[in-house]
Amino acid sequence: MLAIEYALKYQNNLKALILSNTVSSSNVHNSYMTRLISGQRAAQTIKQVSQKESVPKIENNQDQKRLNEFYSKHVCWLPPGQYPAIIAIFFNSQNDSIHTFNSVSDTFTAPAEPSNWDRSADLKQITVPTLLIGAKYDLTDPGHVKWMASQVKNGTYLYCASGSHLSIYDHQQVYMNGITDFIYKVYKEDHFWDIYF
Repeated sequence: MLAIEYALKYQNNLKALILSNTVSSSNVHNSYMTRLISGQRAAQTIKQVSQKESVPKIENNQDQKRLNEFYSKHVCWLPPGQYPAIIAIFFNSQNDSIHTFNSVSDTFTAPAEPSNWDRSADLKQITVPTLLIGAKYDLTDPGHVKWMASQVKNGTYLYCASGSHLSIYDHQQVYMNGITDFIYKVYKEDHFWDIYF
């Protein structure tokens, strides 16, 4: 989201843009999360928190286990014992006040994120080569990410058919090959004479 805002304001500073597993609208994201969670055991995981409380509470170990099951499907496919150190650190120190489950609306909400944030109509203003990455099991809708690639002027869509939100780890070969190919293409266009002559 921040990269989209930056591109819209400071595009002249960019050679290219990579948007991985993101959305152009908070409403689109929340709607997708509602569909994703609906009917899953994770929907009962985090209890509704009083609006007066700023930090949600996970009531017991069973709740945490169910939340971890949800994360293992949609955040990272790797077994917990095989997480790279950075993922283990994230799961052990994440701030649940940022990603809070609201049992009334059956959706994850991000209090720090403006609930009406929407840059969908502005994507056409992004003219630098842009790679948009989506994944089958992601927390963001891969169909929306593909649509975003069609909205920017020079967009490329990379789909990680076995990936989750952290496709950089659980579908690494496709993810990294896609990024490498994209960077090489952008470099080649700017340095054609250096490469071929």
